[in-house]
Amino acid sequence: MKLTEYLIRSADGEAYRSGRLKGMRHPAADGRMIRAVGGRRVLVEEAKELEKAGLVQVEWKDMGADIKCLGIPSCLRKNISGES
Repeated sequence: MKLTEYLIRSADGEAYRSGRLKGMRHPAADGRMIRAVGGRRVLVEEAKELEKAGLVQVEWKDMGADIKCLGIPSCLRKNISGES
């Protein structure tokens, strides 16, 4: 599973689908996320790509070698999934 898929699944719900979800979501980069995306290295690489594209805000730790949490603006959540 890619990081984008994990983030969408973690935010999915009635409010997300109806477009009523407001503000930022800040999922922690915990063991569940790391395992779901295929390891810490994969997580860091994909997070860097998404941050560079402006789709997430990453709270880095250990000088960019690890992630504390990700910030996902509600206005971008559907863009991450490829919807408009």
